[in-house]
This record gives sequence, structure tokens and C-alpha cells, in this order.
Amino acid sequence: KHEIQASPNRLDVREKYADLLMTNGQYLLAADEYRYVAIHSPEQPSKWLKPAHAFDLAGEKDLADYVRKLAHEKPSAPSKGAHPASSPPAGKPQ
Repeated sequence: KHEIQASPNRLDVREKYADLLMTNGQYLLAADEYRYVAIHSPEQPSKWLKPAHAFDLAGEKDLADYVRKLAHEKPSAPSKGAHPASSPPAGKPQ
């Protein structure tokens, strides 16, 4: 966690931290870290598979299904607004 605070833009550190959270059974926290990595890696839509798996293990099937769909989208050009994948499906709090 300290490494993330020191270098918040290091996606590799965030992903390793999420892996650690997964091994400790902290699936929702891991999903959040994996989601951050996926949002900041739009050229690699397959990065969405890890948060989808974490949501599955946390029992959040609707979120897992939603996020899994993002892994199959083609990369798009960055926009000035928020990434569309940064919002959960309607009715689901972030």
C-alpha cells in the first residue's frame, strides 16, 4: 500500500497489490485496484478480466458480468470526459 501512495501511477504495483488482496480473500478491494489498472490501460481491454473474476468471487455477479463485457470491447480513442467504464451499471453503487 505504501508503494501505491508513493507512486500512484505505477500500474504494475497496483496489480501486484490486487493480487495480494485476492490471496487474502479481499475480493472487492482487489476488484477496485484491478479496475483502476484496467481504466488506465484502455489499449488492453483484457485487463477487465481480473476485476470481473474478483467481483465473481465476491458474489457480485451483476458487476462481474458488466465488467467482463468490457474485456471484449475494442480499444477506443481517449476522450476528454470520464472513461465510460468508470461507472458501474445503473442501480449499483460504486
